[in-house]
Amino acid sequence: MKTYLLSIFALLIVGCGNQRPQQEQAIFAHKLDSVKQIYIKALDAMSKQHLHIVDSMKQLLRDTELKLSLAKARHPFIRENKMDTLVRIRYKNSISGYRVSVLWQPEYVGFLGKIIGKAILNFQKGNIRFSMVHSHFFLNHPMGFPFGDSIKYDKSCIYEIEYYMPDECKDSYLLKDVPFFFVDKGRMLVLNMWAEGQRHTNAYRFYKMEGDGTCIQNGLYQITDIPPFTDIDDLSIIDDDMITIYGHGGITSSESFYRKNTSGDYPPYKLTEIKEYNYFTDSVSVFTYNIEKRLIKKEYVKRN
Repeated sequence: MKTYLLSIFALLIVGCGNQRPQQEQAIFAHKLDSVKQIYIKALDAMSKQHLHIVDSMKQLLRDTELKLSLAKARHPFIRENKMDTLVRIRYKNSISGYRVSVLWQPEYVGFLGKIIGKAILNFQKGNIRFSMVHSHFFLNHPMGFPFGDSIKYDKSCIYEIEYYMPDECKDSYLLKDVPFFFVDKGRMLVLNMWAEGQRHTNAYRFYKMEGDGTCIQNGLYQITDIPPFTDIDDLSIIDDDMITIYGHGGITSSESFYRKNTSGDYPPYKLTEIKEYNYFTDSVSVFTYNIEKRLIKKEYVKRN
């Protein structure tokens, strides 16, 4: 690109050489050189920010897909059957040792054609039984949701489906295409909230299993409602001893690093470092903050 611009400027100088006095030509060449430097600087800045530009184009694509999904949500299936359909589902295979059945109310067609609705998930393993409420339970529909077709469920049927998970995904903490899954060798249950994360990614709700094999959804000390589990989506990175939460803000972004609390105390992960990135300048500016525990004030209060 730079070479192409320099060639254009050279042709301009040659083309004007026969029409201007030598002194004016020198002045013109000097001004042209200044303009050339401005263009070169601008191109350098653009090349350094190419990742941001590509990301913006991807976001435009996602927004377009979202508009198509919203158009699909006006399908007659949604208007006519929204409050009239309760679908019973039973998974053929066991999931982390549990037999799972679902009572599901499909409500709308979401991002990329996923049919989404509230559901009650029932888990059973021998004498162990518990239920979870899933606010964004979904089923995959082949090739998205077709505009001209109609989807109807028979309320008198129990739909038996296969719970499929590729072998390479069994140890992953983030699974995009299943509505729920177990991680950490069955010690945590995760509910997948389709397209509820930033940039239309999936958000995830983590629940710690009890020692008896059950799960308490609204427990006072559940990990679901404490950082970093409140902000985990597809952009997050989960390792054995670190969870990194990535925040995307367009020309700015951030990374929050939570390290596992090896002492076993509560909370299980502690914020140790934050990095903020600014892509608006010629070079990417990185601001790193360390989290320090400092005493701000000490006072004595008399007991009554």
